[in-house]
Amino acid sequence: METLDLKPMPHAQLAYPIANDPNILLGNDDWLGRGGGLLFVAHGGAGKSSLIYDACCTWALGESFMGIKANGRLRTLMIQAEDSERYIGKLRTSFDVSLNLNEAKQKQRDDNVIIYHVRGVNGAKFFALLRRLVEKHAPDLVVINPVYLFAEGDISTPDACQPFLVGLDAINRDQRFGYILVHHTGKPVKKDGKGQRAELEDWETIYQGFGSSFFANWPRCTMLLEPREGQH
Repeated sequence: METLDLKPMPHAQLAYPIANDPNILLGNDDWLGRGGGLLFVAHGGAGKSSLIYDACCTWALGESFMGIKANGRLRTLMIQAEDSERYIGKLRTSFDVSLNLNEAKQKQRDDNVIIYHVRGVNGAKFFALLRRLVEKHAPDLVVINPVYLFAEGDISTPDACQPFLVGLDAINRDQRFGYILVHHTGKPVKKDGKGQRAELEDWETIYQGFGSSFFANWPRCTMLLEPREGQH
């Protein structure tokens, strides 16, 4: 049985987050720091992979993405199961052209965004792989896309979801990096007799990811990408 060497947190030595705190990775006031997690949720085909790739490439250059600033030039380890080399190549080319990146910045981006295409691995085998890759690349951010493919069992149940999230935390016990879990929405709520659906309150949107509510309660922060009528 594993023995944990735990010590109490020294209240008197705890510091309020400051702008240049190296343990704050993204945003202001410790929005996402080392040891934390971000859940990014959207429906199939919404562009999750494209958006998260652009975000990580932007943060790799130390720049802000859609108002979310990076605390330095962040190094990302991205483990994904859905996107081919051709698709990633298209995203890379589009990113370079849209930002008019020179060769030096392209190299900086390529060095700081490490992508592995992983399929057919979940549960304990996934955790063993993740541990090796974290040790090899020493990332600031770890992206898992999509998260449900790497969990073992039915993540709509706490019996499968909780061990998976606990396993992620165990690999990051010393709080070296922050997680970004890319997740799908569940089935839409049925329409009523008038063809309408109940409108969600803002606080309810964190539960849009399908599966156990552990996915909504575990992360430090949540992003939801969804279509809005009249907005493009």
